[in-house]
Amino acid sequence: MTAAYDALLVDPRASLGWLIEFTAHNVATDLDETVRLSTFGFTSEPSDTPANEPYEARVKSALNFERHMYRRGGRIGRSSQPSFGEIVLVNLDRALTKYTNPAQYLIRGRKVTAMLGGTEDYALVDFGTPLKEGRVKDFVARNGQLRLLIRDLQELFERAVQPNKYAGTGGNEGGAELKDKNKPIGYGDIFNCPGVPIDPANGVWQLHDGKIKSLKAVRDKGLVKTLTTDYTVDLNTGLVTLLFTPTDVRFDFEGDNTGSVYVESFADILERVVEAITGLTVNSTAVTTMNTANSAPCNYWCGTEKISIRQMLDDLADGPGAFFGDNFNAQVDLGRLEAPSGTPAIEFFGNQGIASGNVNNILAGTLEPVATVEPCHTLRQAYQRNWGVQSRDSLDASVSEADKDKYSTEWRFKSDSDATVLDDYPEAKEQTWYGGFSNAADADTESQRKFALYKVAQEVFKFTARAIPFKLGINDVIKITHTDHNLSTGKLFRVLGLAIDADSRKVEVWVWRPST
Repeated sequence: MTAAYDALLVDPRASLGWLIEFTAHNVATDLDETVRLSTFGFTSEPSDTPANEPYEARVKSALNFERHMYRRGGRIGRSSQPSFGEIVLVNLDRALTKYTNPAQYLIRGRKVTAMLGGTEDYALVDFGTPLKEGRVKDFVARNGQLRLLIRDLQELFERAVQPNKYAGTGGNEGGAELKDKNKPIGYGDIFNCPGVPIDPANGVWQLHDGKIKSLKAVRDKGLVKTLTTDYTVDLNTGLVTLLFTPTDVRFDFEGDNTGSVYVESFADILERVVEAITGLTVNSTAVTTMNTANSAPCNYWCGTEKISIRQMLDDLADGPGAFFGDNFNAQVDLGRLEAPSGTPAIEFFGNQGIASGNVNNILAGTLEPVATVEPCHTLRQAYQRNWGVQSRDSLDASVSEADKDKYSTEWRFKSDSDATVLDDYPEAKEQTWYGGFSNAADADTESQRKFALYKVAQEVFKFTARAIPFKLGINDVIKITHTDHNLSTGKLFRVLGLAIDADSRKVEVWVWRPST
């Protein structure tokens, strides 16, 4: 960001100008074209890139959107929330109507960029990019307007984790029953996996579509088999060949080892999956920060049924209490929800009006509490998922009772509890968190951390403020000082959500802190 752009964001009286670019695929030429529009009429300079390009004044409403750390309506710290918004364009002369005709142009799923700057003596290079890259999800053309419905790049997370499918032609491509089924993918230390019998007549099972780090154990009816005598393994293809006739076979293995680099932390798995399948870039600084906070080994296995990237990452994020999403800068961010601390990015006061600099004012009457779940008196953290649960009756009689418990139970748990919580909160509940932790010690550590956060009341508020909406980001720490809600001495909060109205320069903010 330039100094001119930073100054613009904190000046409540500045005249703002928007530039919008979206990609339209010309069906006739089979080429992509960039459509350039603005709120005020703008032409780039000869020295700009692109040079001498007009941005026609057709933007009526630029970049109204919402972003949330988690899906609203449930407990804090659960599924991720894709961002959404819209851009409204003037189309009284119907000059933009051609972009809505799929026989002429295709715009759904294609790139859109929103740039913000001043309207006078402002060079293209000085414009900031609150939305560096989004996607046109859909459009509505009526009443002399073209509305572009925008989604962030997290839309790409609906793709399958397993990119390849079986051809069903026999051998390593499986029989007819596997045609068009997904090839399995595994990350981390997978326990008691059933694998996929791709050529059972020849004893061939597939654990992972690609290179794995190791095969730790093969068991049939709970009895351990011997390498070479009972089975062979090809670590480069994730294929196991059984040299016996199985009854109820299971496998323990360490999964994806692409490029001989094995990954098993939540952050490292996210980075590999997202970049390999979507082509998006993951914020490397955020990966390092997340690994510093929690680098515990995790695991996840996807069989032949489609598992979306979003579903897998949501499931895994439940372990370390993490979040992830598009940061609107053409990158994927991630982090962990923690109690707010440190120096606030912005300080808000409960006085009506507009302020500049690092101080902002909450509009009168807009600060209000948001309902959330009751505190918990017990928190259970799952670990060592059993990917192929077996009935005790299917196991050999010689298998120990302890092992029968392991092989017949889907999850193991560590827990923390405090009965005195019920004294203050009679409606307190038990919380269960899943995720993908491989080890008991890591689950125990995380159970203690989460319990400290969630055994107390959750203070969640929303409010509306003016100015500097684009200075705020998800997970930022802010400070609120207000005469209401016991905030007179000021408290720190974390930003959970933002709803920005670019035209009015208002932002609705959702914030959270554990009560102390």
